[in-house]
Amino acid sequence: MKGKSIIQMINPSTQKVEEQFENKNLITNAISNAFKTSVLYKNKFYTDTTINNYIKELTPLSTKGLGGILLWDNTLTEDIDLVDAPMTVNNIGRAGGGYSGSNAYRGTLNALESGVITNGYRNVWDFDTSKCNGQTIKALTLTHRNTGNNGWMSLSGQNEKESPCFFQQTSGCFDLGDDNSYFVTMLSDTKALYARKGTDTTWILNELEIPNTAGGYKITDLEIGATKKGDDITVTFTGAQSNRIPYVGSRVGNIVHFICVLGKTSFSHVELDLTNYTVTETLKNTGATLSTSSTYARNCIYFDGFYYLCDSTYNITKRNLDGSLNADLNLTIGGYYDVGIYNNKIIWGYFYITTKPTNTFIICDGTNIKFMSESISGITDRCFLGTIITPYSTKIKHPMLWCKYQGSGNSGLTLMGTYYYLGSINNLATPITKTSDFNMKIIYELTND
Repeated sequence: MKGKSIIQMINPSTQKVEEQFENKNLITNAISNAFKTSVLYKNKFYTDTTINNYIKELTPLSTKGLGGILLWDNTLTEDIDLVDAPMTVNNIGRAGGGYSGSNAYRGTLNALESGVITNGYRNVWDFDTSKCNGQTIKALTLTHRNTGNNGWMSLSGQNEKESPCFFQQTSGCFDLGDDNSYFVTMLSDTKALYARKGTDTTWILNELEIPNTAGGYKITDLEIGATKKGDDITVTFTGAQSNRIPYVGSRVGNIVHFICVLGKTSFSHVELDLTNYTVTETLKNTGATLSTSSTYARNCIYFDGFYYLCDSTYNITKRNLDGSLNADLNLTIGGYYDVGIYNNKIIWGYFYITTKPTNTFIICDGTNIKFMSESISGITDRCFLGTIITPYSTKIKHPMLWCKYQGSGNSGLTLMGTYYYLGSINNLATPITKTSDFNMKIIYELTND
């Protein structure tokens, strides 16, 4: 598949094209990643159509999967595997379907000029004299039409939640069935590690395995949809701590790091060695007002050599390894959030619907913070989206995601698909600054060459 964009700056009085810019693009692996999700993780699809419907709604590509456009304030690395936008670029305009509203950053589909061309399809979006003014555009990307409608994170409060963009499988791929156990990491494509507090001096680990449905069945293989629990593995600490609970693991190589909140100003940094299932522990002190309640403690995480602690007011601070304050992020997450790490970013995810949250996901790379909201309809009394976590598997690639399945307590792990992806990368040879002097027309042609 090949593509090119044509950007026209049009005089609104004469309708004359005053300037025209033409650029070729790169098609990313976003769509192929979604379609090639390994059958390893389809073992629950016989009871769940959510992910199947998500994949179906990527087609036709012309009007759905690549039927939206995003405008960016900086160039992007031209890499077919760059399908999740970096934190250092900002979405400064977008368009998806038809739109007649007042959002200053959103264009509208020109249905009359869009349509089939020789061996392909053309989408055309119009941005009139009131849209995207003062914005300097350096790159364009195609995306799903829903994302074109919504926008991609933190656009000066102007992003909308018109269209759903996250779809979570409602059956867990892994499920220990134990609310006191917590997912630690994937050990292989078909095996996951879980941990729970045993006594004040022990943790109990369990390895969970699902059938390798991608490799052909043997007579001794598990039933599709089944999960096999391994024997208990006990790891022992040198001292007793009643609040040493493995809420959130952060893996670096073969070491998984945990923050265990022990008291109002104290926590322990536990390191679990995956090569021999031994633990080491370092006690820390901080001036933060912490809480041992799971509501707060499960939102503390180790990331990239720093601690991110959630205090009893849901405020997040960045801490050095000695526990001292590095930065107050001026970030308050609120209740019903969990934390995870994905694509070298921390993600706090809202997982339960009581009232519609302002932000479904809060994303931080240690310095920059962005917010992503989700359209939620028809769900009032059940868990919604689990927090996104690193898959530790080559079989799951963005826009397919691993997430905690909150519908089965702490122990569930399942698939989620998202429409937030970069379907193409089109860096402009010359940056374009949109002003109120012109209407802007973006013509995007994709062909099957």
